[in-house]
Amino acid sequence: MYLSDMLGAEIKFVLFLVFVILFFGLQLVLIKRAILLSKNIEKAELKSYIPTTNQFVQFILGLLLYSLITGVVYLLCSIIGMPLLYLGVEMDKIIYEINPLLTGLIMMFVLIRISFFPFFILENNFNIIRSVKMSIAFTKGNTINLLILMVIIASAYLGQLFFEYVATVSSPKYWERLILLLLFLLSAWYWP
Repeated sequence: MYLSDMLGAEIKFVLFLVFVILFFGLQLVLIKRAILLSKNIEKAELKSYIPTTNQFVQFILGLLLYSLITGVVYLLCSIIGMPLLYLGVEMDKIIYEINPLLTGLIMMFVLIRISFFPFFILENNFNIIRSVKMSIAFTKGNTINLLILMVIIASAYLGQLFFEYVATVSSPKYWERLILLLLFLLSAWYWP
């Protein structure tokens, strides 16, 4: 191996670390800003926004824990999907459609339950295990409401993508017809 190859690998590793620290650190800074705003603190020192090293490490450990749970759930879904082979379902359909769908649905519920762990890490300086437990307790009884909120936000985003696509590929006449159709449907819906 040449010296330039080793130096290139070291530079890539340093850039990777800088990216991870800046990307996830910025997320923690935004969460800390939200916490301060919830306490009606609008102006604070810059130092109060920057998470401590322990908080940053606990946050990264939480993301790694979620990744580990995702891998375990994927393996369990693979085991559950194995009997489908004996029922005549093709292997490609199981691997590329059924297993990712099952894993995604299960992990969506897991994500909803543990999504508040960064707040407990930043607010109370809890470790990752305690903050995940607190997040699960915090979302108890509200899982369906949070799921509905997630579906509404996702559908709004998909609607935005659809209308951006329609606006770029269609003519102005098509836009006018679409708006008139939507107005007609809305007026019919509101009509007594």
